Amino acid sequence: YEDLFREDDDDDEDEMTIEEVADRRRERREWEERRKQLLFEYTEFSYHGKSTAVTMFEMSFQMTRHTPEILWWAIVGQSELYISGKIEHNRYVLEAGDLQAHVSRQIRQRTAALDPLAVQISFDQELNLPLYTQWSLMESLRNTPNIFCKFKLWTQKGYRKLQEFLAELGLPLLQCKQQYASMDINLRNNVKEWMCDMAEKYGLENLLFACFTGRCGYRDHFFASDAAYGLMAILESPVGDVTTNFFNTLDALSWSNTELLRNGIQLAKERLIATTQQVHSFMDLGSIICAGPFLYGTVQEGAQHSKLFGWPSGLFQLARCALQAYVANTKSRRFAILPLVLASDYSSDPSYTLVVGIPPLSEDSPKNFFGRAFERASTMTHCTYQADFFCSPAVLVYKQDRGKFLDALVSLLV
Repeated sequence: YEDLFREDDDDDEDEMTIEEVADRRRERREWEERRKQLLFEYTEFSYHGKSTAVTMFEMSFQMTRHTPEILWWAIVGQSELYISGKIEHNRYVLEAGDLQAHVSRQIRQRTAALDPLAVQISFDQELNLPLYTQWSLMESLRNTPNIFCKFKLWTQKGYRKLQEFLAELGLPLLQCKQQYASMDINLRNNVKEWMCDMAEKYGLENLLFACFTGRCGYRDHFFASDAAYGLMAILESPVGDVTTNFFNTLDALSWSNTELLRNGIQLAKERLIATTQQVHSFMDLGSIICAGPFLYGTVQEGAQHSKLFGWPSGLFQLARCALQAYVANTKSRRFAILPLVLASDYSSDPSYTLVVGIPPLSEDSPKNFFGRAFERASTMTHCTYQADFFCSPAVLVYKQDRGKFLDALVSLLV
């Protein structure tokens, strides 16, 4: 406490000698430097706590004003933290367990007379493949970052290995390439078990995850993770302006407007495809380079789908996939301990560059130090810089200042 707070009575200096006043002021300067260092170390890393959606649900639960819709929004909010890599797997499992208790309570309260159009939520272990029930199994596998990097699907050899994996599972390619809902029901019922049996052989980790499913009526049902992907895609759509996208995302949360969410899921598919295609390009062209204390890459201006990476969550998604691919593609273990900085043109204002930083793969925790590092680099260079996002490791740098900003970042992290 004394290192952060102190009380000084300047009036006492009238009764002190010059030497005592000088000593007292020197001690205060040293205390202020020590305090500044302590506060810097405390705020050095950025990390994410509980989803605000979960907090709002807990408040409504305490006031007995909760509804299945509010619980669903809380689950979607928590799912977004997980699929965005903002919280680690073990923490997600623990917090999903708390939400599952609320889901179980809701199920016990359900009666046969319940309106079939009411929101119903269930819980199960599902394949950790984004959007696969809304897509084809093949497309989901090809565009799941973990699978894409594990099989090195930017190479012909990697694609053949994926085909061998499916053949060993007993899944015909024709079935895998059609919509998941249209697959043979026997294959659908067994695909989860078959994949888990082969996961260890192919080095696939966390293939299953705790998944919630929301249903409303007889047609509309979504995994919470898929809904989160769709909502993020709507929020960062390159078509509309920021305000329009925000209100469209808000509308898509309503079960009476599921068509808008389905459109968002289509946009999310495009973002996943664009991500793997861009990483494929990075690997072919060697665009990810070692800048000393970190890896660095940039999405070239005018590149295909570049507008999809002009927003934070889209660029973070690309950065995580690119880092996994780069480490998988090199034999040196040194790169597993290096973070990645990725840059792209900012969609709302092309005169700015969006810069994001992610921790190295060797780190078990998603805590991120780049927010503070970016701040110090901008101070050192006096560049035009904006930290306008909720996530501090995503910043805007004036395009003409990008070079000196990155140079300062290198010198800072050496």
